[in-house]
Amino acid sequence: MTRSLRPLLFALLPLVTACTDLDGFLGQSKPVTTTASYQPATLATAQTAIVSEPLASPPRIEPPPAPPQKITPKLRDAAAVDQANAAAQQGPKSEQFINAIMTYDWVEGVQYQVYTAPPRITDIGFEEGETIVSFGAGDTIRWKVAKTWSGEGRKRQEHLLIKPLAPDLDTSLIVTTSRRSYHLRLRSFAETAMVAVRWQYPKIDLFEAEAEMPENAPPHADDLSFGYEVTSKSDTPPRWMPRAVYDDGRKIYIRFPAAFAATEAPVLYVMNGQDSQMVNYRVQGNLYIVDRLFETAQLRVGQQSQTVVDIRRTD
Repeated sequence: MTRSLRPLLFALLPLVTACTDLDGFLGQSKPVTTTASYQPATLATAQTAIVSEPLASPPRIEPPPAPPQKITPKLRDAAAVDQANAAAQQGPKSEQFINAIMTYDWVEGVQYQVYTAPPRITDIGFEEGETIVSFGAGDTIRWKVAKTWSGEGRKRQEHLLIKPLAPDLDTSLIVTTSRRSYHLRLRSFAETAMVAVRWQYPKIDLFEAEAEMPENAPPHADDLSFGYEVTSKSDTPPRWMPRAVYDDGRKIYIRFPAAFAATEAPVLYVMNGQDSQMVNYRVQGNLYIVDRLFETAQLRVGQQSQTVVDIRRTD
C-alpha cells in the first residue's frame, strides 16, 4: 500500500510547492526552513534612506559666435571739410538786391543760398544765351523744380522755378549749363522768401559789351587792365556801385549793375589833387566809356547829401 502511494506523492509534490509560493505572494509569511543565513532586520536598516544617483546635467549648448562688427573708418579731415563748406557759403546782403532781385557776384566754387517759403515760387534766372544742361536736387520729394525760359534769340534766358512744400527744409541744388556749374543751397522758411535770384558775370558781360563797341575796341580780355580799386565813402554802398573798372590802354570802362537804368545815374569827376573836373563819357547800357585815362576819379549822386564812390588806379 505504501509503495503504491509513492508515485502519487511524487506527482503531487510540485503542486504543494507552488501553493506555498502563492501564499507568500498573497501576504502570508512563507516558512523559512533555513536558519543559518537568517538575519533579522534592524530598525536602522529599515529606516535607511535610499539615495538615488543625481540626474546627469543636460549638455551645455554654446551660443553661436556673434558676427564680426563692421568697423566704421574714422573720417579724416572732417573739420577741414566743414570749414571749407562754411567759408564757401554766400548769403544775401541788402546792398546786393536790385528791386526784389537778389544779385550775386559769380565766383567759381561758391555755394549760393536761396531763401524760399511755401507756397511761393522763387525764380532763378541764368545769363542770357546760357543753356541749362541738367539740374538735380538732393530732396526731390519735398521740393519742386521746374524749368522755363523767357526772351528770344540772343536775349533768351533760361529759368528754374523753385517751390518748397513745407517750411524748415534744407537741401542742395546743382545746375550745369553750357557755360558753368552752379551750387545752390535751398532753404525754406515760414515767411521769408526771395522773389528772384540772378548773377553778375563780369568777364562774359565784358566780352558782350565790347562786341557792341567800335571796331578799334580790344577783342580779348588779355588786352585789358583791371588794376582799379572802387570804394564807397558811405557805410552802405549804393545800389549803382560799379561791378568792375578796366581800361584798354586808351579808354576806361566802368561797368554798373544790370538794373543800372532804373537808378539815378551818377556823374563822373576826374580828380586832380583837391580839384575835380567833370569829364565827358559815353553810356552804352550799363557801361560808362571814358575816352581818356585817369589816376583817380569820383562818381557822385545828389547835391546837398551826396553819395560818393572813389575810383583809384592801383597799377
